[in-house]
Amino acid sequence: MNVRIPILIALCFTATLASTLTATAQVAPIEVERFGLYVVTDDLSRAADFYQRVFGKPKVRVPGMVGFAVGGGLYAIVGRNRFATTAVRGDTMRGYIKVANTQATYKLLAGIIPGNIEDGVVTEGSFSFFRVRDPDGNLIKFYAGKA
Repeated sequence: MNVRIPILIALCFTATLASTLTATAQVAPIEVERFGLYVVTDDLSRAADFYQRVFGKPKVRVPGMVGFAVGGGLYAIVGRNRFATTAVRGDTMRGYIKVANTQATYKLLAGIIPGNIEDGVVTEGSFSFFRVRDPDGNLIKFYAGKA
């Protein structure tokens, strides 16, 4: 059997599959009404206190979960023992939150949660950011710029 034929068939199949997947993905995007995310905590009370200092009063509070309205979505904290028993401790999520002014946000948060800010404001061209770690080790990056 000629080796070229199976290779040619495989290449045709791969090209057809790739073009089908690409076309299907672009035809009708999902209609998102609201975006939310959650981070896992071992101590819901401690985490809720931390996030309340950062985001203000919670929008939702139910057993095992506290949620904050952030940028039109819901930023929730869930108790590991209730909702996420198999989740890896710490670093369960990386939140990116766009702010109007990183310097002003940094100054505000440095006064509220000074021990949780990893470094100062980093500027790379027109993009600037700084990082905050919550009490469970989850990372939040506050940024401004064209991204």
